[in-house]
Amino acid sequence: MFRQMPLLEVDGQCLIGSEAILRYACRKGNLNGKTDQDKYRIDMLSMGAKDMAFPSLMSPIFLEVQFTKEAADKASENGIKECRERYLPVFEKVLDESTSGFLVGDSMSRADIMLFDGLCYLHEDPKLESELQNFPRCSVRALIFWAKSVQTIVLLVEETDNCYII
Repeated sequence: MFRQMPLLEVDGQCLIGSEAILRYACRKGNLNGKTDQDKYRIDMLSMGAKDMAFPSLMSPIFLEVQFTKEAADKASENGIKECRERYLPVFEKVLDESTSGFLVGDSMSRADIMLFDGLCYLHEDPKLESELQNFPRCSVRALIFWAKSVQTIVLLVEETDNCYII
């Protein structure tokens, strides 16, 4: 459609764009919540995770290309501050209060996947290393251990026939 990647072909149907692919997988895997309240919460936490990673931390990369290193450094400082003060405390609190280890309910949801993705971006920035020590539930080690324990990931991959990711 837009000649872009990533592309997922499932049963002859092509989906493009990471968010469209994620939403498709979440619908197929029942990862969008069981109740309306769960669905609302998943939507809010998913968008919080996206906002944490992309506008806050990805924009400095583009600013350096388009403008100056100084503008990028300033944007990076603002992004780190925003993560530290606005986003990470919320996710840490929600995970701390969770009895299941998931952000919403008792099983993995789109919000968990979006948080994992966002935190992977954060962990790639050396400036955030010391910041993340104050949020142990948001550490990569904790998230990787969590992801490996989730059977939904394994089942979704195993049950999808005729699926190709490019």
